[in-house]
Amino acid sequence: MSIKTKIYVFSASILFIILLIVNASIYFIYMKSQIKNEADNLLDEAELIAEKVTLSELSQPSHENPLRSYIIDDGMIRFVNKEGHVIHEVDDEKELKELKPIFSNEEKDEEIIVHGEKYLAVSYPVYSGSRFIGTLEIVKTLDDIIDSISLLLSILFWASIAALSLSILGGKILSNLLLNPVSAMTRTMKAVEESGEFKKIDPANRSKDELYKMAMTFNCMIDRLKENFEKQKQFVSDASHELKTPLTVIEGYALLLKRRGAENHEIREEAIEAIHSEAERMKEMTKQMLSLASAEGGQENMKREQIDLASFCEQIANKFKKIYNQNIIVFPSPENLTAYWNSQQLTQVLSNVLDNALKYSKKDVEIKPGKIGSRTAIQVVDQGVGIPKEDIANIFERFYRVDKSRHRKTGGTGLGLPIAKAITENHGGEIIVESEEGKGTTVTIYLD
Repeated sequence: MSIKTKIYVFSASILFIILLIVNASIYFIYMKSQIKNEADNLLDEAELIAEKVTLSELSQPSHENPLRSYIIDDGMIRFVNKEGHVIHEVDDEKELKELKPIFSNEEKDEEIIVHGEKYLAVSYPVYSGSRFIGTLEIVKTLDDIIDSISLLLSILFWASIAALSLSILGGKILSNLLLNPVSAMTRTMKAVEESGEFKKIDPANRSKDELYKMAMTFNCMIDRLKENFEKQKQFVSDASHELKTPLTVIEGYALLLKRRGAENHEIREEAIEAIHSEAERMKEMTKQMLSLASAEGGQENMKREQIDLASFCEQIANKFKKIYNQNIIVFPSPENLTAYWNSQQLTQVLSNVLDNALKYSKKDVEIKPGKIGSRTAIQVVDQGVGIPKEDIANIFERFYRVDKSRHRKTGGTGLGLPIAKAITENHGGEIIVESEEGKGTTVTIYLD
């Protein structure tokens, strides 16, 4: 069953139940009130008769029936004494004579059925002073009330039919309003699937309601998908290009080994060394690409801890001093300076930044943990070759290298800074690079 059909059925069913309850309530309330009003009217009439007719006329049989002038259409009036005998009786329906006399010393009313016809019977006690002498009984047909109730039921029935019809029509209009954006999304998704193009919904001429927000959210999702798709496409293209070079070198040396390696020891050693070197580069590049994919994917469940930045920076500096045999100065930091980070990932970020600084600087490199304004940060300052102004905007792109002629010598993959940026942003921080060509570079890692 489609959503549209469900809306029709649901709205019509709810309205039907509501109308059923409302109509039943109206019917019973109206019927009870009409019967109550009729009973009150008959009791008022009985009281009037009791006032106008003398007690002696009521209580004594006579040829002149004192109730004759009060006869009612399709009804009966009679006086029953306290012994239960009918003293006077007038009627317009012969069948009513069959009714058993009602003897009561209090006002009462009840509905009765005679030969399939409904009647209302009321009893009015008659007193002489404080002495009870009999009951004045009035019986009247309920045909008028039944006719009015039948008319009411007819009105309620056709009104309900009209309301249900309007409800179905309204449900159709409402479902179209609600589901048009959904249908548009479905069509757009099918178009994306069939054509491979990323298309968006046009939310024009629509009030900024929930449907507008849904359409805008869908468009944002399409934008994100398109952006991620382009990134993935670019990544695959870049990775293919970067891996092509070492594969070409490996293939060339393998062919050289095949042709001349068996008899020439020097060629064999050179080829083995080159193949091993390029294999290591490919291994490192693959590792870096996996790290970048992991960092850009986000890690919501990564374990974080409070890290003492003074001792942390000292540990990283000591490790790189041994690798590069180069002086690294760690500036003292404020007491109890900490960051709530994943320790392994902070190591990777600082290592990537410090590795770049040491590769392109022959002088001392400085590490400065501290506060910049209200934010916790680590600055890495080198006095190396610097970065041209036009290249600073591109250094966080995958596989981008400022000095393309030196990348094989320095052994870089062009992925270190993109990985550091992705990890830092996952932790709610950012990386800012300031550089002047020929003077050096300052990389500020904001940790919060």
